Amino acid sequence: MCQDLDKLKQDTDHLRNLDPATTSKNDLQAAVDTVKQDLDNVSASSGELGNATGAAVKAASESVKSVIQGIDSNSTVQTTVNLLKVPLQGLSGTLSTANSALRCTPSS
Repeated sequence: MCQDLDKLKQDTDHLRNLDPATTSKNDLQAAVDTVKQDLDNVSASSGELGNATGAAVKAASESVKSVIQGIDSNSTVQTTVNLLKVPLQGLSGTLSTANSALRCTPSS
């Protein structure tokens, strides 16, 4: 579980910090796809989280998934990054809390 949370946090932070001026649509899509896969991995192993922490991670994950699903394929990189910034920031903070609750040691 710790590895899944750590990978999701790293990939979430990477996506959140993409520079729209230097990021192509393909690079953005790859980063979004990676986060979606990470979210699925965390969901699959979320039974290891406590009730409150698990609920917080699930809620933050669902917020990100909802925004991802609502992104128009014609959206610019700037628009997509802007739409994802707040939910990704919330997810990143929730993942930090989950890592602490599980006493995980970040790999970075």
